Amino acid sequence: MTTYFSGIVDEHDRVWLGGYPGALRDVLGVTVEEFVPLLPEESALLASGARAAHWSERIARVGADVEVLDTYAAGELAGMPAVTHRRVGTGSATYVSADLGREGTRALLERLAGEIDALAADPLAAGGRLEVIVRGDEATRHVFLVNRTDEEVVVDAGDGLRVAPRGVPEWAGRPLRVRVSRGEDALTVRAGVDGEPLRLVRVAPFRGDLDAQAGPMVCAPTRAGLEVVFTEWLHTDADASLH
Repeated sequence: MTTYFSGIVDEHDRVWLGGYPGALRDVLGVTVEEFVPLLPEESALLASGARAAHWSERIARVGADVEVLDTYAAGELAGMPAVTHRRVGTGSATYVSADLGREGTRALLERLAGEIDALAADPLAAGGRLEVIVRGDEATRHVFLVNRTDEEVVVDAGDGLRVAPRGVPEWAGRPLRVRVSRGEDALTVRAGVDGEPLRLVRVAPFRGDLDAQAGPMVCAPTRAGLEVVFTEWLHTDADASLH
C-alpha cells in the first residue's frame, strides 16, 4: 500500500516522466493527472464516509484490472477514484490518493487485513489503541506494548495485562524513584513514588555477558521546559521481591 507523493522522483531526485506516481505507476495501475491540495479549512468527503484533509488528487486513468475501493463524493473530484486496489501476482498494490486521517486509514487497513497478513490485527493491539513492538533473536522474544492514549488499556495476555497511559499524572511534581535491574538477557526498568509499589516501565534486551557501566550521565528531554533533578544514586544488590 502506498500513498500520495510516492514514486515521484528517482534515486537522483529527478522527476519521472509520464504522470504520477512515477516509478510505481505500472504496478499500481493508475495515473495521477493533477495534485489537488486542500486549504486548512477545506476537506474532501469520500463515498465511504471518510473525510480527507490537506491533500487529494485527480486520478485520470485506472487500469482494467484495478478495483476502485473508494471515490470522492463531492466537489470537483466527485465520482473520481480516491483509493484503488490491484492484484499483482500473489500480492496486491493499493494506492491512497488522499490524507484519510486516523479513522479513515484505520477503516481501510481493516478492510485490507483479510487478504494481507501483515495488516492482520494483533490481539495485543487492543483495537489499535496499543503499539506492538517485537524484538528478539533465535533464542528470545520480547514484546513491548506502547500506550499512546490518555487512558489505561487492559489486554488479554494471560493474567490480564494492564498498560498505563502515556505519562502518569499523579506522579507530576513528586520525587520519582527509578530502579534498573540487570538480568541474564535484559534490563528491566521500574519506577514509582514513595509509598507506592514500583511500576514496570520497560524491558530492554541486553546481553548478560557484556561489560557495562551505569550512572547518571544524560537526561534528554523531549519537550521544552522539562527539568530533571537527580537527588540520589545507589548501586545495590538485586531486590529479591522483584526477581
